[in-house]
Amino acid sequence: MTIKQLGGVFGRNPTFNDVTIEGQLTFDGDIEVNTDLKVSGDIETTGNVIIATSGSGIDFSATGTGTGISSSELLDDYEEGTWAPVVTSTVGAITAYAAVGTYTKIGRAVSVNYTILIANNGTGSGSVKVDSLPFTQSGFRSIGVGLETDVVGFPFTSNGIGSTTFFYLSKIDGSYPAGTAYRLQGNFVYSV
Repeated sequence: MTIKQLGGVFGRNPTFNDVTIEGQLTFDGDIEVNTDLKVSGDIETTGNVIIATSGSGIDFSATGTGTGISSSELLDDYEEGTWAPVVTSTVGAITAYAAVGTYTKIGRAVSVNYTILIANNGTGSGSVKVDSLPFTQSGFRSIGVGLETDVVGFPFTSNGIGSTTFFYLSKIDGSYPAGTAYRLQGNFVYSV
């Protein structure tokens, strides 16, 4: 590897103004970039790449300069996580269930995946209400799809209500999608 220094300070924690690297650069520790990082070629990493500059993000503008771009061209929000769906029926009561979920938020778009096991449907009927979304939905209605995987194997839809943290599940024909031992797995996409 050859490093061509065009200005900077060497030492225990070196700093460089402009550097050209010919070959492979290997380092142990963090690299802090305070201005633009331009790469011609591939970047390969075996660890995490963290962009943590306040007010910055990934520039999707036509010029790619990062200056003077509108907020709609800057991806500055990405998040992954888990959420705990709270499950009820709109009529009667589901006696016992277990539910887990994951989500990915990219900008204003949120995609949630969930698995709900109805251990005991009790007197539940009407629709299944799934609450406690990780983010409140925008004022728009949202939709999703799913499949009962353990007992009957039917598809169902999810219908989100704007400005809330819940959505409803029902079979394609509008009937109740749950029963004892039913496993409901699906995906729901909405905007915030």
